[in-house]
Amino acid sequence: MMSGFYGLDAAAPAGIENIEIARGAGAFLIASEAIGGIINPVTLEARENAVDIDLFEDENGYQKASLVATGITSSEAIRATLIAQYDNRDQFDDNSNGISENPKLENTSYTLCVSQDLGNSDNVVAHLNRTASEIFDDPTGF
Repeated sequence: MMSGFYGLDAAAPAGIENIEIARGAGAFLIASEAIGGIINPVTLEARENAVDIDLFEDENGYQKASLVATGITSSEAIRATLIAQYDNRDQFDDNSNGISENPKLENTSYTLCVSQDLGNSDNVVAHLNRTASEIFDDPTGF
């Protein structure tokens, strides 16, 4: 969960298995600052040894590169998921009035999730995440 994180556009969609949403005051039980609710992106759980690489480029300088790697031991007691994503969007002036309608946006995110089974019903899960977001908006457009 990204506690106190408002720029959800910096969260890497790569490697997300599902999204949990808790609305209303009951979300306070999950995160103390979540008065109105929470959005919890759930990391993909490793079920096999696999690597997925996605490279994408679109108009207006949009670029995205992501890597999702999952690994599991032969005993299936230890599982790991590694996620890395970079995306970049250039600012642009769509109507040629000298004002940028879209700020320059650059996001980098790394996530590591490791799970160790301790028995049939117990396990320990550790998540490490590093997310950086840079937003630059020049009112003159360029």
